[in-house]
Amino acid sequence: MVEDNGKLAVVTFTRNKQKNSLNIIFLSEMDRFLDELEENKYCRILILQGDKGVFSTGMDFESVIPSSEKSTMNGKNIYAEEFCEMYMKILNRLSLSSKIIISFVDGIATAGGVGLAAASDFVIATPRATFQLSELLWGLLPSMVVPFLIRRIGFQKAYSITISTLAVDADRALQWGLADEISDSPYNFAKQLMNRISKIEECNIVRAKHYFKKMWFVTEEMEQHAISQTQNLLNDKKIVQDLHNYIRYGQFPWETSE
Repeated sequence: MVEDNGKLAVVTFTRNKQKNSLNIIFLSEMDRFLDELEENKYCRILILQGDKGVFSTGMDFESVIPSSEKSTMNGKNIYAEEFCEMYMKILNRLSLSSKIIISFVDGIATAGGVGLAAASDFVIATPRATFQLSELLWGLLPSMVVPFLIRRIGFQKAYSITISTLAVDADRALQWGLADEISDSPYNFAKQLMNRISKIEECNIVRAKHYFKKMWFVTEEMEQHAISQTQNLLNDKKIVQDLHNYIRYGQFPWETSE
């Protein structure tokens, strides 16, 4: 759902039954919306938020795990290939947009949902917010999330969240820099920000974002490596079987069937 209040646009994720998980349709719609937003010279701030206590739970397994051999090409999962390319594209677009991107996290942000927040310019978290990288539990890696997460909170903290798979609450997220403010609403922050950025030309915001990207270690080669890492894991037979078992039977990889 998109709301446009002039200089401020709000996108609310409403895939409630799927806990705002990400599939190629979701990402493609966001890509098209970002195209439209770049053409809107009046809007200056975009707020991303979830609905019903969930920001986003990351990859929608059911949409990327093929149910038949028809979903593969030359032994590769074509859905996973497309998803990974588009997900990284969205993270890049958020991080380099001419608009100021604010992620408002009220509740759960997991896996790829953490990536959306980390790629944003600012993160406002409610006291109910939690951030968690759960990928290792499934045999996956947060490959595409990590470059943006390290940029926000540093190597060791990103590493510990990845290895432990433990959730980080709002207070710790604020201490670590994963959140910029704890509040039940992003609008006061957005209003304060608007007073300043309204004095800045969009081209200068773009220039600053591109400059800071060049100061960081994320190169196109590294991005492709991150994409390939996730694509390869989503073609691993054991991981695919574990995900099938979860989709079909609700069985987690660490559970053994009797």
